[in-house]
Amino acid sequence: MTKEKEAQGKSNRNKGKLFEIKSRDFLSEQGLIVARWTNNLVLENGEYKMVASKPLMKFNPFTKVMQIMNTNTGFPDYFAYRPGKETEIVGYESKKGKYLDKEEKEKCKWYLKNLVFSRIFILYPGEKRGTIAMWEFLPDADAPVGS
Repeated sequence: MTKEKEAQGKSNRNKGKLFEIKSRDFLSEQGLIVARWTNNLVLENGEYKMVASKPLMKFNPFTKVMQIMNTNTGFPDYFAYRPGKETEIVGYESKKGKYLDKEEKEKCKWYLKNLVFSRIFILYPGEKRGTIAMWEFLPDADAPVGS
C-alpha cells in the first residue's frame, strides 16, 4: 500500500469518527437517550448470530505493542429511545456516503425481523454544510426513504 493510500485511509477514518460523534450529539439534541450499540451480527451456517463486538486491534512493530484502532465495531453505531417510550428502541447508523452495502442491509433486515429494533435510521451529511439528514431503512424499499 502506498503512503498516499495510507494517508487517505487515515483521513477517511478520522472524518467518519467525527461524523459519528456529530451524529450522536444531533440525536441527543432531539431529546433522545443515546448509547453505543456494542453488538454485531456474525453469519454462521447461513444464520445470523448476535455476538459482542470486539475492538479492532493492530500490532505496531516499532513499539511492539498492540494498538486499539477502534473501540467498537458494532452495527449499527447507536441505539436510542425517547424518555417515556422505552419500548421503542431505534437503531442509528452514521454513514458519510449515505448508502448501506449489501451485508449491512441484510443485518438491518434481521434486526427488524427479530424485533431487536423497532426502526433503523441512517444518518448522513445533509445538503447544507454542517447539517445532518436521515433516512429510514425499510426492508422492502429499493431506495432510501427519508427526510
